[in-house]
Amino acid sequence: MAGVAAVGAGMTPLQGIALSFFAFSGIAQLVVAQLVAVQSPIAVTLLAAFVVSLRFLMYSAALSPHLVHLTVRWRVLLTYRMTDQVRYGREVIRRSGRTRSPPPLAPLRHRHHPVGLPWQASVVAGAILGAQVPAAWSLDSS
Repeated sequence: MAGVAAVGAGMTPLQGIALSFFAFSGIAQLVVAQLVAVQSPIAVTLLAAFVVSLRFLMYSAALSPHLVHLTVRWRVLLTYRMTDQVRYGREVIRRSGRTRSPPPLAPLRHRHHPVGLPWQASVVAGAILGAQVPAAWSLDSS
């Protein structure tokens, strides 16, 4: 959807894909696509993307005690795993009642679930193939 929205807003498929690699936030990508479509100033577009992405500060603050044992390399790579409130809830909220100190994550668990790869593949597919969907399919209406 993010790739289709970017191309539908007037970006080239390459620009839509680049947006996904630089702004790994689905809602930020959709906001940027909408603002590009109405030709908003770049400063307004960047500010809007920043504001809707502020939730990641909360997520990272809550997760940091669970990841402090990891190297900086792994923590940077894990930024591509933290994609939404579902992952946040799974990693932190469900543990909150068990103990006062942050429980450690399961050994090597941080190496699983490469969320970034399927997301980027989906955006690439949407940006490239989304424009090929015939208008007669009416995917934009119910």
